Amino acid sequence: MNYSKNKHFVLGLLLETKLNFVEEYHEFRELLLSTDQIVKKSKLNFDDVKIILASLLGNEEIKFSTDENDRSGYQITNKGVSAYEDEKYLRIRKERSRATWSFFLSIASFVGSVIAILIALKQLEPSEHQPQKINETVSRPTFQKKDSLPQVKKNSLEGRKR
Repeated sequence: MNYSKNKHFVLGLLLETKLNFVEEYHEFRELLLSTDQIVKKSKLNFDDVKIILASLLGNEEIKFSTDENDRSGYQITNKGVSAYEDEKYLRIRKERSRATWSFFLSIASFVGSVIAILIALKQLEPSEHQPQKINETVSRPTFQKKDSLPQVKKNSLEGRKR
């Protein structure tokens, strides 16, 4: 169940009730919505509505009020109005989905990198069908005797100095 979207919807119901309330024409009890009224209007089950209301009460976005005739219900607070207008719970939902996608993309990137490294290492290993000889891969330096070195002519050195 998507509680964030439903919290936003319940806040919208309570805000609509508050906006439609005019003191001169309505009684205070019409400003309040009971749990049963919220269940009917939101078409959610009773337990889910109770969880949502408890969360909104904890965040002080709604409050539980009682009128002079002991009728009680929920009404939205100023903090709840700003949460609804700012789309707080819808934004939280978007941020969570963005974080989830980011996590999965980083895992996929990591797996792709590991596969690329393993393929590169596999290509560097000598194959079993073509054994390499150690003598071919190691080159040894050769030393020449002084007599076998080419002689430099003196004339060519003098020409360079000028």
